[in-house]
Amino acid sequence: MDISPRQLAHLLAIHRTGSLLRAAERLGVAQPSLSVSIARLEDVTGHALVERGRHGAKLTPAGLTLLRHAESLEAVLRTAGEEMQNVHVGIAGPLTVGGTPLSASSIIPDILSSLCREHPAMACNVIEGSDDDLLAGLLTHRIDVVISTISGHGSSGREREDVANEPLFGAGVAAVVRQGHPLAGEGELSLLDHKNALWVMPPEGSTFTTLVEALFTTAGLTFPTRIVRAAPFGVLKEIVRRTDGITILSHQIVRSELEDGSLVALPLREQPARRVFGLRTLKQRPTSALARRFIEIAREKAAHYDHS
Repeated sequence: MDISPRQLAHLLAIHRTGSLLRAAERLGVAQPSLSVSIARLEDVTGHALVERGRHGAKLTPAGLTLLRHAESLEAVLRTAGEEMQNVHVGIAGPLTVGGTPLSASSIIPDILSSLCREHPAMACNVIEGSDDDLLAGLLTHRIDVVISTISGHGSSGREREDVANEPLFGAGVAAVVRQGHPLAGEGELSLLDHKNALWVMPPEGSTFTTLVEALFTTAGLTFPTRIVRAAPFGVLKEIVRRTDGITILSHQIVRSELEDGSLVALPLREQPARRVFGLRTLKQRPTSALARRFIEIAREKAAHYDHS
């Protein structure tokens, strides 16, 4: 099947503008030429790719399937250009790393601290997102390496044959309170005993909130009504430091605060299913030397972050 990069660029422009006329203007081509290009692409693929109507143009399901490849090609070409520019000035990269809030606030900065020492002249982007968003970025070549959930609650796309998953560390949860909190000296904490306490939680709808809500449901409890919701995690932790609120977080997210003593982690009797975080890469995508070194350092540091 002979699909040209130019045709994919045309399809991408139509998707982004929602109009053949606006897409042609953006591309700097005549609208009839754009229509011919799409018609030829439809002939090659054997599918209608663009649905035209009074209110513009949108991609059909077959067009949306091809769109991912168009986005991937665009990202590959952009990265190639950036990499050649960096070679010219002696800079390693670019490397784009994706992480969930947990990995982006723990192991990824640790990996980059080592990588930056090895490569003082380095170009790197870190993207924080949900498991689903990170997987989409990986599949469209906008992200080179992802560290996210690969098993347990919140994991996404585990069964994809084109994605390689390599376990790094397990993540459990604990109840977390401020230093000097009345509960700080106690042992194991149970949700049942503190259902009426002030709780500090992430916003509704987040993957981690869904996990925590499931803990209360499994324990036969309604979710707390005395609650402060906050994001990002830095704001949430600051609220816990300044109140008698209790939160539930993974050890990795509060590692620095546990080390400096500003927060205290208490074992939580109710535990969710074990979550495993790991490296995610595309099997058929060659990795750059910088990406390979990032992966090597991740493996070296993984054991330090394991709290199964």
